[in-house]
Amino acid sequence: MSRSPASSLISRASAPPNVAWPTGCGSSCRIIARSPAVSVGMLEHVGAQHLQEYFLNLRDRLAPGGVALVHSIVTKAPPGITGPFIRKYIFPGGYSPAISEVFGALEKSGLWPLDAEVLRLHYALTLEHWAARFAEHRDEAAVLYDERFCRM
Repeated sequence: MSRSPASSLISRASAPPNVAWPTGCGSSCRIIARSPAVSVGMLEHVGAQHLQEYFLNLRDRLAPGGVALVHSIVTKAPPGITGPFIRKYIFPGGYSPAISEVFGALEKSGLWPLDAEVLRLHYALTLEHWAARFAEHRDEAAVLYDERFCRM
């Protein structure tokens, strides 16, 4: 697994040596802040109106000079737009923030982004594995859910 500059920095900040940073998590943004802390998939549930509060909260809980890794599915679409499929099936009640919203809130919190990495292309590999496993267990899924679910 290749290591980004961010994961190298975290290693230098005394992160456990067995930590593996995800590489197949979709259109993602990894932001390094100030202390060994990790947040995966939280921003989608915070909501745009609470992004600044989230980063202020993170800032206030970090040790001086430390780092954090924030991993989230973000969109390059303008703020306020989450596609209907994502809204209905992936994050019901959630919101995929625009990258401009994330960095705007980050900037206002006083945290400093050291690295941002878009993993969108890596996500194709994740989807291939999910599709293969789903196909292997499609009958079980149809019993648990229904045919409509399986067709999605």
